[in-house]
Amino acid sequence: MGGTALMNFEQALQVTVSGMCGIFVVMLIIFLLIKTLIKVFPEK
Repeated sequence: MGGTALMNFEQALQVTVSGMCGIFVVMLIIFLLIKTLIKVFPEK
């Protein structure tokens, strides 16, 4: 692999990892919001 290809690969890997972290954080926030809503408004 050439130097430029390796740099592109590392950049793509970084973008993928940060994207996955972003999705994980969003899912965690939604999960906490749902848990809070269930506590505030208990099902009858």
